[in-house]
Amino acid sequence: MSAAQRARVLRRVPAGKTGGGSAAGPVLYWMSRDQRVQDNWALIYAREEALRAGAPLAVVFCLTPGFPGATLRAYDFMLKGLQEVDASLRALGLPFFLLPGDPAKALPQFASAVRCSTVVTDFSPMEIKKEWLTSLLGAPYPPPPQQPTRTMQALELPRSALPACVESVVEVDAHNTVPLWVASDRGGGSRAIREKIYPQLDTFLCPFPPPLTAASCGERLKAWGPDIKVQPSPIDWAAVRSGLKVTDEVPPVSWLQPGESAARAAAQHFAGSAERLHRYETKRIDPTAVAQSDLSPYFHYGHVCAQTVALMARHTVDTAEGGRTAQKGSELFLEQAMVRPSICDNWCYYTGLKAKDPWPAWAVSSLRKHEGDEREHLYTEEALEYGKTHDALWNAAQHEMVVKGKMHAFLRMYWAKRILEWTPDAATAFDITLRLNDKYELDGRDPNGIVSIAWAIYGVHDAPFKPERPVTGALRPMTYQGCKSKFNVPHLLSMMRNAVADPRIQADCPELLRRCGLHGVQADAAVPRNPPPPEGERRVRGVDNPHHRDII
Repeated sequence: MSAAQRARVLRRVPAGKTGGGSAAGPVLYWMSRDQRVQDNWALIYAREEALRAGAPLAVVFCLTPGFPGATLRAYDFMLKGLQEVDASLRALGLPFFLLPGDPAKALPQFASAVRCSTVVTDFSPMEIKKEWLTSLLGAPYPPPPQQPTRTMQALELPRSALPACVESVVEVDAHNTVPLWVASDRGGGSRAIREKIYPQLDTFLCPFPPPLTAASCGERLKAWGPDIKVQPSPIDWAAVRSGLKVTDEVPPVSWLQPGESAARAAAQHFAGSAERLHRYETKRIDPTAVAQSDLSPYFHYGHVCAQTVALMARHTVDTAEGGRTAQKGSELFLEQAMVRPSICDNWCYYTGLKAKDPWPAWAVSSLRKHEGDEREHLYTEEALEYGKTHDALWNAAQHEMVVKGKMHAFLRMYWAKRILEWTPDAATAFDITLRLNDKYELDGRDPNGIVSIAWAIYGVHDAPFKPERPVTGALRPMTYQGCKSKFNVPHLLSMMRNAVADPRIQADCPELLRRCGLHGVQADAAVPRNPPPPEGERRVRGVDNPHHRDII
């Protein structure tokens, strides 16, 4: 399956309309969502296009100093990954340009200066990327349904922010294994989208081409010659950091190493182990078990792609000792890492938060019916932010998110459901939950987070539950007692206390710990590696969230 089959043309200028001369201008890969060099279908496509045209190739990244909702924690993780991208591209002989400012302004200026002929970008369903592309193309983005490969008409070009030398703009889905527009040309329920994705996995879940090397890139491609007005120069990463328009309220974390190399190592540690895959099958919803992959931050920044990890898991099943015991775990991981995130992308792309009526009618009706119900507890956003509620389990989960940037997937569902119970209405609950998620989670500001919160609070991709309950109505319930039936809560609280007491965490964010009342907290004495079973309650079936990543 070639890179071209994962691409669609967003703009193509008719021959003779660009005024760019006979020589092919450079090909630019505008890197955005997929911040890696290897196993990157967008970069693979851009290289192939440059070879075909006999043109130079460069990679650009537009850095918005004050990206909406981004914190120092998010910027630190991303910039360290981009430093590795810079070094890797230099080793391949490819120039990398870090452009400051909004892409809708920075990219046209750069494209004009270098007389670029083609812009290739990776796909994202987020609203801000849609806005950038609308400005760049001079026409509404996304393209209308049923026309996934439409060619922009010449009459639209004068309104485009891009210079006339840009002959084509191509979008490549380097994030989803089955490209979003191939999987479905419209929104729909999770079951309908899933039924469209699975039959196409055999085609699209294929090995990547050989890794990019200096021989296949810098030595084969036309050089970035001295006649091009903008030349690559070393990036002063310290100056880049000092230019960020962001406070240090949410500081970086040191427990998780960012970047492509660290992501691939973490992926291999998880997907290359039959024992880990088997444990994922049996223990993934138990927060007391070390069963998840911790890959979601890497997926969010595109440091590794789900297709790469799925291929690793399949290789383990086929070749490793005891690999067949990992078969079910591998299949479950494929569902969590590839299919469910694609469903989230579909919702954000075809529906999204700006839709007139984004929420299921049954959920809206039920929530309105119970809006006047008395809340047993009501908390301010500040009390929620720093984990100061009556619920020790919820507080511990919130504290871990605040100081580590990570919360177990099962607890994230419980966490969001409880906020719905403790705020005046669903709209307030959704806004607070999304703000906290995006502020502290390393994988925040992501389609998966948006849709998971929409699932918890507005029943997106879910069904009504009867009988209706006070406050939450027909929404699927999750309770403290339900958690006690699935895992040992006291043991988990001890584990979380010890995580917060880690000297690295204490050093990373002393002010946040102070606000949470956790500065200088001491670890519990001995916490057994294998926790005792739940406190005698009947074991119940796990919650099946149709798109929340269990791999967080």
